[in-house]
Amino acid sequence: MGRRLAAVAVAVGLAVAALGAVVARAPSPAAAAGDAVEWVVDDAARTITATVHMDVYIAPTDQATEAVRALAARRAAEGIKAQAEAVWSKRAFACYTFILDVDIAVVADRSKVGASRVGVRLDAGVAPALQGGSKAAAGGTTATDGDQYLSDAPKDRIDPATGPVGSTTWPLVDVRGVWSHEMGHVLGLQDNYVEADNSQVRPGAARDLMFSQGFGPDATTIARLIRRSGKVDEAKLNCGVRLTYAGTLDPLTRQLTQGLGGFVLDFSVAVDAKACGVFAPSNDPTQPARPMEFKGTVTITGAASFPLLGMGDSGKVDVPFAQAMQPGRAYFEIVATGGGGVLELGQQVDRSEGLPVASELALIHRSLGTTAAFVFEWLPPGPCP
Repeated sequence: MGRRLAAVAVAVGLAVAALGAVVARAPSPAAAAGDAVEWVVDDAARTITATVHMDVYIAPTDQATEAVRALAARRAAEGIKAQAEAVWSKRAFACYTFILDVDIAVVADRSKVGASRVGVRLDAGVAPALQGGSKAAAGGTTATDGDQYLSDAPKDRIDPATGPVGSTTWPLVDVRGVWSHEMGHVLGLQDNYVEADNSQVRPGAARDLMFSQGFGPDATTIARLIRRSGKVDEAKLNCGVRLTYAGTLDPLTRQLTQGLGGFVLDFSVAVDAKACGVFAPSNDPTQPARPMEFKGTVTITGAASFPLLGMGDSGKVDVPFAQAMQPGRAYFEIVATGGGGVLELGQQVDRSEGLPVASELALIHRSLGTTAAFVFEWLPPGPCP
C-alpha cells in the first residue's frame, strides 16, 4: 500500500508541474570551468549582473514516461527562471542595480549536467518548508549555526557544487517562493534562520527571503551577496551623491517674533553638498565604517527689522560644509552661526534607490526652530565630485 501511495503522489506532482504547454529550450552554452555564477559590472548602465548557469532534470521513475518528465522539467525550469529573476533583480546596491540572469537548461539525467553548471534534481516528493526555507541548499549543503552567516567576505561565500557529482534536490512544485530561497544559496548565501528552530531568525540577520521564502531580499542581503562574489571593486564604482537642504524659520517662531513690538525676523539655511562612494548597508559586525565625505556650501540668508525704530539689517553668508555621513546618526556644525545642527539618518536604506532614509526632518539651530527638507539624490553617471 505504501509503495502505491508513493507512486500516486509522484504521478500527481508530475501532472501538476506539467500543466500548460511550453516550448523546449535548447541548452545554453556553458560558462568557463568553475564559473557557475558569472559577474559583469556595467558602469555606463550602472548595473551589476550575476548570471547563474544551471541544468535541471527529473530522475527516471516507473510512474512517468520520459515525455511527461521532460514536459514537467521544462515547465519547472521556466518557473524557476521567471520567479528568481523577478524576486532578486532590480535591487539597489548604492547607485547600481543588481540584476539576476538565470541561464537554465533541461537535461535528461544527472550524468548530463555540465561541468561548470549547477545541477538540480527536481523531485515531486520533496515538500518545501513553509517557514525558514527548504533544507536543500546549493550543492547539497546546509547552513550551520557556527558559520559566518553575516560575513561580507568572499571566503565565507557558499560556492555551489557543479557537474554531475554536485547535484542537489529542489521541489518540482514551488510553494511561496522556495525556488528563490534556494537560488540565494546558489548566489553564496546561508540561511538566516536558526537550524534547530527554523521559526527563529539568527541573531543580527535580516528577516527576509533567506529566513523565510514569504519575504523579499533585504538591502543587507543584496550587499552581502555582491561583496561575497569578490568580483565587484567598490572603489571603482562611480556613485556620486548630492545632498540638498532648505530650511526656513517655522511659522510658529516667525509669529512669535513678529509679536514682539513689531520685530520682524526671517532667515533661511541652505546646504548643497556632494560626495562620492558606495552607500550600501551591512550587518557584518567586522565591516569597517563606510562613511561618505560630503563637501559643499552652507548658505545662510537672514533679515531682521524693527519698523517702530526704523532699524533693520539683512545679509547673506556662505560657509564651507564638510561632513562624513553613514547609516545611523550624522552630526554637523554650522560654524559661522555659532550654533549646531543634527541630521538623523534612518538605519534603513531605501531598497529601490539605495539612498539613506532621513527619519528626522528638522534642523535644530539653538532656540530657533526651522522647517526643513533633506533630499538625497544620485548624480548622473560621470566623474565623481
